[in-house]
Amino acid sequence: MMSELQRFGEALGGMWSCIFRMISLKMKEKGMRVSYETPKSTTTGVGAAFRVFP
Repeated sequence: MMSELQRFGEALGGMWSCIFRMISLKMKEKGMRVSYETPKSTTTGVGAAFRVFP
C-alpha cells in the first residue's frame, strides 16, 4: 500500500516539474525571468512555489 502511494507521489511530482518547466520556457520566450523551487518541507512531498519576475 505504502509503496504504491509513494510511486504515485513520485509520478505526480514528475508531472508537476514537467509542467513548471514548460511554463518557465514559455515565460522565457516572452522575456521574463522565472524561478520555481520545490520546498523540502511539504506534507505531501509534492509542492512548488512558483515565482515570476517581470
